[in-house]
Amino acid sequence: MLQAMKFQWKRFWKEEDGLGMVELVVIIAVVVFLALIFRNQISSFISSIITGAQSKTTDLMGK
Repeated sequence: MLQAMKFQWKRFWKEEDGLGMVELVVIIAVVVFLALIFRNQISSFISSIITGAQSKTTDLMGK
């Protein structure tokens, strides 16, 4: 009986199937957390990129 429990414990300890899902959830949580913290900076950065692209397109089409 004790030998079987040791075997089961070793097998459980070496099992890594669920580890990938946990890592993925942690990475997604960190990315969402950072996006929430820096949302104003990200928003202004994207806005400036779009404004620059619009002005370049207008200059190109106007000439």
